[in-house]
Amino acid sequence: MADLIGNPSKFHDRVEELTEDHDAVPETWNPTHQKFIDNDVHLKSKIENIISPSAVYFDMKDKFRAWQGVSTDGNFIYVVTDRNENFELENIISVYTMDGIFVSEKRNAYIGTDSSGRFMSFGDCSVIDGYLYVPVYNCNSGGPPPFESKVVQYSLPDLSQVSEVDIGSGVAECVTKHLDDFWVCYHDLAVVKRFNSNFTLKETYNLSQELGTEGGYQSLLWVDGFLYLNLHGSNNYGIAYAPGLDKYSFDGTNFTFVERIKPPTYGAGQGICKFGNNYYWNDRPGNKIIITNYLKRGNLLPLLSESRTVLLGDVGLGVEPRIVPVDGRRYLSIKGDSSLGVIELGSGAEDADIRPVGTIHYVDLNCTGVEKRIGNIAYYLQGTTPNNRGGQLRLALKMDNGDKLIDRFIIHSDGVMEVINQSSFRAYQSVAQSLAANTETKILFQTKDYDNQNEFDSTSSVFTAKRDGIYMISCGVGFDQPASNRVILTVRKNGQTYEMLADVTSTAAGHASFTGSTIVKLAAGDYLEVAIYSTNSVTCFNHSSRTFFSAIKIA
Repeated sequence: MADLIGNPSKFHDRVEELTEDHDAVPETWNPTHQKFIDNDVHLKSKIENIISPSAVYFDMKDKFRAWQGVSTDGNFIYVVTDRNENFELENIISVYTMDGIFVSEKRNAYIGTDSSGRFMSFGDCSVIDGYLYVPVYNCNSGGPPPFESKVVQYSLPDLSQVSEVDIGSGVAECVTKHLDDFWVCYHDLAVVKRFNSNFTLKETYNLSQELGTEGGYQSLLWVDGFLYLNLHGSNNYGIAYAPGLDKYSFDGTNFTFVERIKPPTYGAGQGICKFGNNYYWNDRPGNKIIITNYLKRGNLLPLLSESRTVLLGDVGLGVEPRIVPVDGRRYLSIKGDSSLGVIELGSGAEDADIRPVGTIHYVDLNCTGVEKRIGNIAYYLQGTTPNNRGGQLRLALKMDNGDKLIDRFIIHSDGVMEVINQSSFRAYQSVAQSLAANTETKILFQTKDYDNQNEFDSTSSVFTAKRDGIYMISCGVGFDQPASNRVILTVRKNGQTYEMLADVTSTAAGHASFTGSTIVKLAAGDYLEVAIYSTNSVTCFNHSSRTFFSAIKIA
C-alpha cells in the first residue's frame, strides 16, 4: 500500500499509483483511503496530460558547484567544479544519488600544478571504464599561452587519485573514449585531439564551426557514431542563451558539421554526458544539473525527491505556487491554489520605460533555418512613474524563410494600437494627364508616397489586394474646368464600376477638385482603379494634393 501521509485533500509526493500487487483489500478501503486513490488518479492525469517531463533538474548543495562538468556511472552522479562557495579556485568533486540527493564531496580533489607551480583547474568529467577522468589546465591561474593540460584519473566510488598524465598544450576541457582511443576537446582551439590508450597523441582534427564569444567546446560525447560538442555558455543570466550543442559526422578522416542543437536551459553551456537513455547537463548560472531524455529541448521540472514538491494544488511548479522574482531573472509559475488557473511571468529586471517583463515564444521544431521561432508575444514596462509603470503588448512574427522576428502589432498603455506594415498605400499623379471629352478615362498615378505591401502598380495605376479584407479607399482628381462641365468620379473593382464618388456639373469655370472615399470588401487578387468622366477635354493637375489615390486595410 502507498505510504499515505498528510491531509488527504492535498497531493503529496508519497502518493503513488495503487496497483494489484499492493497490500490492500476491499475491506480496508474507506472514504479516507478513497480520497488518496482519487488524488492519485488525478495526479497521474495531470502529469500525463498537462506536463511532459522530458527534462528535470536538481539543485547543488552549495554555490558554484555545477560550474564545470557532470558524469555518472549509474550508481552516483559526479559533479566537478574549480570554484568553491566563495568563488575561490578549488577543485571539488560532489557526489549525488541518481535521485539528486547530496551524498558527499571531495574538497581539494586535485592540488597538482603546472610546470611553473600554478594552480590547474578542473574541466568537465567523464566516467570511462569504471574510473572518473577529469582534464585540468592552467589558464585560470594566469598561465601564459600555450596553456598546459593534464588528465587526472580517479577510482570510483572512493575518488582516490590513481594517475595524472600530461597531454600537452591547449585548454583541455573534456575527455571521452571511442574506438578504443581517448578524444579531447579544447576551450581555446577549434579542434579535437585523438590519443591512444597511453595518451600519446595520434591525430588532431579541425572543426569547422567558429568558437563562441564565451569560448570553445566545453564537453564532448559520442552517440551513434556522431560526435557532439557543447559550446561554452555564459557565467550569468542576462547575457546570452547557451550557444548550442554541435553535432558532427566522422568518416574516419574528417569531421563534417551536421547541426547545432539548442540546449535545454539558458545556462546549459558546460558539461554534458549520456548514461542509458538520459543526458546530464551542467547549468552554470542556475547552479543545477539538468537531466533530459532527448538531446533536443523539452519541458523542465524539478527532480522528485523527499525535499521537493512538483505539484501543489491543481498545478504548480517549484517549491511555492507563487515565485518571487529576483533581479535579472524571469520566472514561470502555474498557480493551483484556487479554481482559477493563472500563468505568471514576473521580472525583477531594471525598472525603466520599455523594459521587457515576459515573453512567450512559439517555436517550429522542424525548422532548419537560423531562427526557429515563428513568433512571440511580449509585455514591456511603459511609462514614466518609477515602480508603477504601465504595460505595453507586442506581437512579433517571422516572415516566410526569415531569419528574425519583427514587431507587427503593438498596444500601448494608453490604448493606442499600431499595426506595423499594415496593407496601405498612397500614390499621386506626377505627370499631367489629358482627358478626352465625353469619355470615361482611367486616371494615372505615376509616383508612390508609400506602399507597405507593394500592392500598387504605378505603371498600370492598379491596386491589387494581397489579403482578403475590408479596405477604405480615398481618391481625388483636380483640373481647370469650363462652365457647364459635368464630371463623374468612379472607383472600379475588377474592371467594373463599384461606386460613383462624385457627380458634379459646374456653373462657372475655374480650378476644381473632385474627391471621395468609400469602403470596399476585397478578396485576395481583387483590384481597384480610379476613372473619371468629363463632358469637356481637360488636363489633370499633377500634384500630390490634387490628384491622388490611397487605400488602407481596416479589417
